[in-house]
Amino acid sequence: MNEKFYALPFAKQNAIINAASKVFSKSDYKHATTDAIVKEAGISKGLLFHYFGNKKGLYLFLYRYCIDFLRREIPKYANSQETDFFDILFQTQRAKVAIMKQHPYMMQYLMTAYFEKDEEVAEDLGLQNTDIIGQSIEAVLRRTDYTKFKDGVDVRKVLKMIVWTSDGMVRDAIAYAENEAPRFAVPDEMETVPDAIDVEKLNEELLGYLEMLRKYLYKEEG
Repeated sequence: MNEKFYALPFAKQNAIINAASKVFSKSDYKHATTDAIVKEAGISKGLLFHYFGNKKGLYLFLYRYCIDFLRREIPKYANSQETDFFDILFQTQRAKVAIMKQHPYMMQYLMTAYFEKDEEVAEDLGLQNTDIIGQSIEAVLRRTDYTKFKDGVDVRKVLKMIVWTSDGMVRDAIAYAENEAPRFAVPDEMETVPDAIDVEKLNEELLGYLEMLRKYLYKEEG
């Protein structure tokens, strides 16, 4: 909880969050600068450090802020009473895409932060990622109707496989963008996710894999 930050007017909070998301989404941790963030947010560097201490403090606060934001927003797009394992995942993925369209820099930042390797923040991010993924897996499993699966299917392992698949797809997309095109080649005035990492395309591909798994893992109806 950052009491100093949350004491700010909501508009000022949003300005800082949007500015930090934008700058951190377009570069890795090492090369993102607080000068760019304060310029984008329209505040002084002294105030930024007053709220967050330093760049690391801002980076880690932003990561937690974005994760908490997703946790609040995703239920607005999904049916909390759904018990079909794959429909739960379909709704979650589509919710993420809807949020990406509204807050492209926030989502792009999360993708960048997830694979950040800088020693100054990587360990802290890794611990948070492990905790978040574990909680997400348990939340899905608690809601799942296991009777739809064929006998002998380990649903927990299936879900872990899906998480690893999604992780690998994002890694591949980022690697391709880094090798074949400017990493985040978007003019400052564009408020869209960079074409180099096509989030909607990744989502549709993952949904295709989920549909295929449903076909092979569920019992035949009737």
